[in-house]
Amino acid sequence: MKNDRSFKNILMVSMGGMLDVYDFIVYAVMSRYISDVFFPNEDSMTSLISTFAIFAIGYLARPVGGIIFGHLGDKYGRVKLFSYSILLMAFSTFFIGLIPSYTSIGIYSTLLITFFRLLQGLALGGEFPGAITYITEFSVEKSGKNAGYMFCSMWLGAVLGSLTLSVLLLKFTHPEMLQFGWRIPFFISGVLGLFGFFIRTRLIESPDFSMVKRIERVPLWIVLRNKKVDVLVGIFVVAINSATFYSLWFFLPDYLVKIVGETKPYLHWYITLGLLLSSLFCVPFGYLADRLSISRFVRLVCLLAILLPFPIYSLYMIKGNIFIASVVLSAVLSAISAVVIPKFLFRLFATNIRYTGISICYNFANAIFGGFAPMASLLLIKESGSNMAPPVYIIGLGVVALIATTIFYRVSNRVINRTKTT
Repeated sequence: MKNDRSFKNILMVSMGGMLDVYDFIVYAVMSRYISDVFFPNEDSMTSLISTFAIFAIGYLARPVGGIIFGHLGDKYGRVKLFSYSILLMAFSTFFIGLIPSYTSIGIYSTLLITFFRLLQGLALGGEFPGAITYITEFSVEKSGKNAGYMFCSMWLGAVLGSLTLSVLLLKFTHPEMLQFGWRIPFFISGVLGLFGFFIRTRLIESPDFSMVKRIERVPLWIVLRNKKVDVLVGIFVVAINSATFYSLWFFLPDYLVKIVGETKPYLHWYITLGLLLSSLFCVPFGYLADRLSISRFVRLVCLLAILLPFPIYSLYMIKGNIFIASVVLSAVLSAISAVVIPKFLFRLFATNIRYTGISICYNFANAIFGGFAPMASLLLIKESGSNMAPPVYIIGLGVVALIATTIFYRVSNRVINRTKTT
């Protein structure tokens, strides 16, 4: 009976997270239209960079949201924060769809989309870390499996956002998409947000938090004072997934169309298929995470981040349908780099500071390495003059994470062994 209740709570957290991901991702999948509506410029590269700059601003707000939600979550419980985060996300996404174009109100449109993007970032800053904390505290032994199901459900929100664009492209012409079509997904989020709020009101509190005997007055201070190395290593591990997810799924379509000049038919349907495969792959990789030691699993993720990016980008350049292999490899890398996160971060922090610690790692990694992944890729292309520069970004993070985790585990093992001998 306890296991049934635990699974139901994990499922409800995941479904609510799916709606939040949909709300946040629709900006990315609609970026090509947002760039024309709010940042009109004769240079498509400059227009696209401006659009992704606002995309990155949403990520800069996530650490702030994570600190606020993490502080409250470590003091008053995990569940109480969920309902408000999803309502804030739905509200801000819905109002983005109402903003008049740049040609109508000028710079005010830019200010408004920046403001609501900041609100989105605040909401999501508490969403993922809270979900990670919540599902791992229900079962440490099955945290990989639970993470697999959680990311599978959440990423279906990304699939839903991508699928929405695919359907709209079939129904509307390009001028119609610029005029009103791009706004439709933002309006849908209002209805989905109310549904998510209802789901969250039925959650029970995390059993680990219910048994906490000491509540820290300022959890953030404890984390920054005693866990600096753990936070840094945690950021590098999360950064692999952040860079992979946003580089390979949401930057790549615009990269292929606007930079490479690719004209593959139904490209966006293939991207949607890739996101779906990523969601499905999370489940078996979650089970694998529970069978391997966390140190081995992390190293496997780092090695794949080093080895796969160049083949992925190279296969997209080949004429014909062989590029479907790129879609599958991208799905493998994004899925396996996601399910490692909860299991790795859970062990870094005690229960009374866990929400705060995970929030800092997850949100700073996404803000720095995820939100700026599209801009970093564009700048690499511009500075190097090569269309094959973007893979370097993911590979570099894989190398740094591999070095950091290897040193971290060696030092940790020495401390443990030294403690046993004394």
